[in-house]
Amino acid sequence: MTEDTEHSVKISFNETLAPYITERQWHPKQKIQHQKDGSVVLTFNTNSLFEVKRWVLSWGAGARVLEPESLIQQIQEDLKGMLESYR
Repeated sequence: MTEDTEHSVKISFNETLAPYITERQWHPKQKIQHQKDGSVVLTFNTNSLFEVKRWVLSWGAGARVLEPESLIQQIQEDLKGMLESYR
């Protein structure tokens, strides 16, 4: 699902997932910043937050969206719904 708007996406991956993120190219214009604690921050632009949301959720608690705020809110809503379905 593509959108008319391009979004700058920034995702933090913990030190456990960092090797998996750095070993391949996820986006042609991605940037990876290595952090002192062993984590990495992946940055890229996209016009499909829906696909990014699904991808981030597949990494579980080891991935955390830093930007954009709209994607953070979408993930929070999905997680709330998932918690409700397990009560």
